[in-house]
Amino acid sequence: MTDEVFKIGDNVILLQTLYTPNFSYGKIKKGSVGTVCRIAKTGAIGVSFFNYTGGHDCNNSCKDGTGLYINSTVIKKQPKSIEQEFKELYEMT
Repeated sequence: MTDEVFKIGDNVILLQTLYTPNFSYGKIKKGSVGTVCRIAKTGAIGVSFFNYTGGHDCNNSCKDGTGLYINSTVIKKQPKSIEQEFKELYEMT
């Protein structure tokens, strides 16, 4: 279980394999990476996955087919690279 707070634009990693509602497209494997594209009023997190095409567009929040609403307990924030941290630091100054 995670206590992380997510925001739109966060890169996240899936902590467990998820079987999609449409089984003809298979599953999303543990370790898959995506970007938070929407946070629903229900608390579900809309994630646009980089390697998945069996989903939807999270209410027009990402490319159609790449999105899926999931529970925040099955994702964690992807650590930032050193390059990302420097870029953010210099953009703030």
